[in-house]
Amino acid sequence: MCKRYPLSMVKNIFCLWLALFMTQHVSAQVKEKQATQKQPNIVFILADDLGYGDLGCYGSARIRTPHIDALSKAGIRFTQFYSGSTVCAPSRASLMTGLHTGHVTVRGNGEVPLSASDKILPQYLKEAGYTTGLFGKWGLGQKHTEGAPEKKGWDYFSGLLHHASVSTSLPVNQTVYQLPGSCIYSLRRKTASSGCSPRDE
Repeated sequence: MCKRYPLSMVKNIFCLWLALFMTQHVSAQVKEKQATQKQPNIVFILADDLGYGDLGCYGSARIRTPHIDALSKAGIRFTQFYSGSTVCAPSRASLMTGLHTGHVTVRGNGEVPLSASDKILPQYLKEAGYTTGLFGKWGLGQKHTEGAPEKKGWDYFSGLLHHASVSTSLPVNQTVYQLPGSCIYSLRRKTASSGCSPRDE
């Protein structure tokens, strides 16, 4: 003789089974969508000594910045974004690590590089499948230090390693540090480095 269960219990078991089935089905669909969905591009522009109101997209009528304004219209414009420090190296270190200036390795414009334990933004982006590139001034570690760009998650880097190099003269007269495969194109000299393909020129 079969044991009879109350109808409410049968309904609860059926609902639980249905919920588990639907959760697995929806989870599989979400994973499939995530695998095929393209990640957004991230272009982050950081400029020393550039004030909030110096760009057209933030209201400047004096300085014309049409290309940056176009990027702003197509992307995200931050209106409450503050520098981590008053000088460049600790400000960049704070931005890259996400740490308050008092907790980051680089606390001034000296010769202190990021440490091996400092995990920074491009390292997180690489874990998420991004290819990373930095162009311009680095200022967070010289060649052969733990803070060198290739040790901190940058796939491509063309620019100056030392934060003071930019302050003293234009990059035209400086030795530009270049990771293998990075392309440097000199607008003044109209020449390309060995890492450039004809498409880059």
